[in-house]
Amino acid sequence: MQKDRIKRLDPQAFSRFWPLCPDFVAELRRPTDRIRLLAKKMEEWLSNGAQLGWLIDPETRIGARRGPCRRIRA
Repeated sequence: MQKDRIKRLDPQAFSRFWPLCPDFVAELRRPTDRIRLLAKKMEEWLSNGAQLGWLIDPETRIGARRGPCRRIRA
């Protein structure tokens, strides 16, 4: 997370949950996860401010890298 985003927080935010979306998100698919739901979740992260997202499926050895302007195909 970029330091300038943290500096803009209300000082009281440091003692509780920070209302920020991380800059980078990684989703690792479990055997019970549905890829379409993970792709939707990744889109939510990106629409909330994440700059980069990785969606990794270790079973098929496929990964997807996405930024805020690219959509994930499931």
